[in-house]
Amino acid sequence: MSAAQNYFDEAEGFEFNGDYEKAVTHYQKATEEDPVFVHAYNGWGNALLKLNRLPEARQKYEKCLELDATYQWALYNLGKSYEGVDIVKAATYYEKATKAEPLYADAFNAWGNSLLDQGKKEEAIEKYHKCLEIDTDYLWALYNLGR
Repeated sequence: MSAAQNYFDEAEGFEFNGDYEKAVTHYQKATEEDPVFVHAYNGWGNALLKLNRLPEARQKYEKCLELDATYQWALYNLGKSYEGVDIVKAATYYEKATKAEPLYADAFNAWGNSLLDQGKKEEAIEKYHKCLEIDTDYLWALYNLGR
């Protein structure tokens, strides 16, 4: 196993246990060992997002997209980073995530939420239905349809 993978695995453990600062440090080390380690940049962004360091988190997600323009998790996470800040931008990233991965139920549900927050109820309902086509047991989509 490579040093980058070791740092990545340790970072995931720290993140799982809620030690986001240590996770950030280890994701950074992983990317120093392997500058094209897309998953490490995404994890780094996630840890930063949990620390509410939004501009830094977005930079890491953007780095993922520089390395892989269709990396659906970075697109989805960029959407999450804009929730409550710029719902239109969030919706745009969720839409891009569904184009990168057409079976990404979480992205369809989040896209629906962002559309609903914009007052676009009919469009939101379409996204929740698409989510349920992908995963018939997706409880949040069922809940959201009832809102």
